[in-house]
Amino acid sequence: MKRLSRWSMAIVATFVLALSLVGGFAKQALADTTPVTSEAELLAAIAAAPADGSQSIVQVNADFTITAPVQVPANKNIRLTGSGTITSAMTGSNHFYMFKIASGGAVTLDGATIDGNNTAFAVENRGSFTLLRGVIKNGKAKPYPGNNGVVLTTGAGAKFVMAGGTIQDSTVDNALGGAVTVANGATGELRDGTIQNTTLTNQYSGSVLVKNADFTMTGGTITGGNASTINSSGGLMLYALDPNGETTTATMGGGYITNNKSVDGAGVYVYAGNVYYGDSKSKADFTFNGGSITNNVASESGGGIYVAWNGNVVMNNGIIKNNTAGIAGGGVATYDQFVGVAGNRKMPYSNAAAPWNNWPNIYRAGFTMNGGSIDGNKATSNDTNQLGDKGVGAGIYIASANATLNAGEIINNTANDQGGAVYVASVPYVLHINNALIKDNTATVIGGGAWFCPTGDAEFHSKNGVAFFNNTANGAADEIATVRGAGYSGGATISDYMLGGASAHWTKDGAVTINLPSIVGDADPAAARHTTEEVSNIVNNTDMLALESNPRHESINAAQNKAKLLIYGNTAQRGGGIGSNGTVITGEEGTQDVTVKKVWDTSANPDAVIPEKLTVYLVADGYRVDSVELSAANNWEHTFTGLPDNVTLTFQESTPNGWTAQTPEVNGNVTTLTNKADAPVTRDVPVTKVWNGTKKDSVTVHLLADGVDTGQTLVLSEANNWTGSFVGVNLYAADNHVIAYTVSEDAIEGYTSEITGDMANGFTITNTETPVTPTPTPEKPGKKRKHRTPDTGDASVVAMVAFATVGAGFVGVGAYARTRKEQ
Repeated sequence: MKRLSRWSMAIVATFVLALSLVGGFAKQALADTTPVTSEAELLAAIAAAPADGSQSIVQVNADFTITAPVQVPANKNIRLTGSGTITSAMTGSNHFYMFKIASGGAVTLDGATIDGNNTAFAVENRGSFTLLRGVIKNGKAKPYPGNNGVVLTTGAGAKFVMAGGTIQDSTVDNALGGAVTVANGATGELRDGTIQNTTLTNQYSGSVLVKNADFTMTGGTITGGNASTINSSGGLMLYALDPNGETTTATMGGGYITNNKSVDGAGVYVYAGNVYYGDSKSKADFTFNGGSITNNVASESGGGIYVAWNGNVVMNNGIIKNNTAGIAGGGVATYDQFVGVAGNRKMPYSNAAAPWNNWPNIYRAGFTMNGGSIDGNKATSNDTNQLGDKGVGAGIYIASANATLNAGEIINNTANDQGGAVYVASVPYVLHINNALIKDNTATVIGGGAWFCPTGDAEFHSKNGVAFFNNTANGAADEIATVRGAGYSGGATISDYMLGGASAHWTKDGAVTINLPSIVGDADPAAARHTTEEVSNIVNNTDMLALESNPRHESINAAQNKAKLLIYGNTAQRGGGIGSNGTVITGEEGTQDVTVKKVWDTSANPDAVIPEKLTVYLVADGYRVDSVELSAANNWEHTFTGLPDNVTLTFQESTPNGWTAQTPEVNGNVTTLTNKADAPVTRDVPVTKVWNGTKKDSVTVHLLADGVDTGQTLVLSEANNWTGSFVGVNLYAADNHVIAYTVSEDAIEGYTSEITGDMANGFTITNTETPVTPTPTPEKPGKKRKHRTPDTGDASVVAMVAFATVGAGFVGVGAYARTRKEQ
């Protein structure tokens, strides 16, 4: 009991100590929290906060207004909590921000509400501003020169972090503004929370504007932004413009940019440099590593992302889905501003001074896709853009020379006109595609896989190139259509081989024609579809082509093994997969030729018959991708040309019976396949003679092969015990089938013959003698035969009858006596 009491006392003491510590901490916490219910109390609390950077908690416990900006000096660290609302009642031309955070100062919003009352912006941050919880709403200010925003973070070292809460219902009427603006060397992060319902009515603005600064988005949502003027984004706007050069960067690794609207770049707009402002140095780069850009709507171009001038986008992952553009680029659009339309023709702008040969190095308007998904986007036909395009490039619209597609998927996009997945706007623009499958796309007119207008160039290499298959066009050219016309210089070089070294086996599929004044091309209704007429060696071809691929063997598997980019399920009138007025280059140069030779070695069997022909398969990285039939007609030799030089090539064959394949001999690019004839395989065919009847001296047996007499005979007799064998006959015929041997014998008069057995167990020939029936002597005509009556008086006959009668009597008497005795 004493021990129990001591333990009880120890527990009680510990509990009391814990309560005292908690109470102390609670008192300390209460002591560090300053409740405020008015503007004056708020200012006093900030003034009383220590200037050593330690955090002071200011709890907003009531709704109140402020009449002048609240200043947070350097080394002050204020945490605003509570459930109250601070509303702007500021007036005056210089009163735009409700809170001003000096360099070195810090504010954390953790629960209260800041209401701009549609007369002021919320925060000008030159130090540190963090939004954890709470609401910033109704931010609006009069037009104000320079960078601005409802939450503005500006200057080197300034930092904005949003990890929760909401910024909503903002209005930005001036240029270079946003609900959140990060500028001039500052950094910004969106980790969580929502920026929503921002109205933007001037240029170079966005729900989030980043200018000459860095922004990172790993979570949260930007939604409901509406930019009504050009050169602004409803979502994220990256902007860099200074003749001396400035750099803007943003990285998205998570979160959502969704349901925003603008003229161009409804989700993300990347803008840098401008020849008309003398800026060839500024850069803006957006790296997309994750997250979603969805359901955004651009009335013109770039529903998901728009890249202009010297902007650049690298997509490594993430989703661009269900966005819409009224003209071009439902998912992504790029435009370097070099080409415009004059006199209904696309040509360089006359006032763009820089020559084209250097333009792509100055104004990239780049897009590189290394992963992720561009899915379900649309390009409608509301109007035409500066290049005269409309309803094109539902997935991606390219108007630059810096576009490369390496990996990921571009799927289920729909263009009203050309280029369901991707569209290249004009010469001299260039698109590079590597390691791609272009399959299962649909064109309602021509070019299910790809369509090229009269100015469009196709340069399709097999090395790291593409594979076309299973595309569909309602009119003609399931895979590729090229349209050509007078005065246009487009051409096509299309490798006979696809990605992975697979042979495409191009064939004609209908025909393409032009119905002027339109030059986009239509199907010739009189041309036969899906023919077997092969088309090969397409080099600098300037004819109209309507092609279908017919991959054989394991070609599709070989291509799928190499593929990193999938383009499928897209739809357009022309070019369900790819549409182009410019140049499309797939893969890269680099080919190899390989020769196969067939040698037949008959040294072990001079009588071996060489087959008339043999099929040899070309194998690329383990997949059968092509074949050739070798025979004496081609001197048992063939050369495959134009194969990609990044695959390992070997050969396979089905070795005929009776031959053994030798180790292939490889000498440079020549492979010799040698088949050596096997030594003849023989067998013995035993034969046994069985007699039923008188044996003859000998019989002759013949050997038949597949029912045909071989000319070989075997004589059986008593001397060899009526048995023998046909020794060493060939097991296989010349065509290597197993010979069926049978036997026969010369007919023997007076005997029937029955042959039983088989060539493996031996044959037995049984001869059975046929009974001879005597031929009766015919009677002479007219002479009657005398019938002789037995002579009963013959002494011998009488004696025999008497003896038999006496004997029978004795036997009867004896039997009777035995019976009586037994009774």
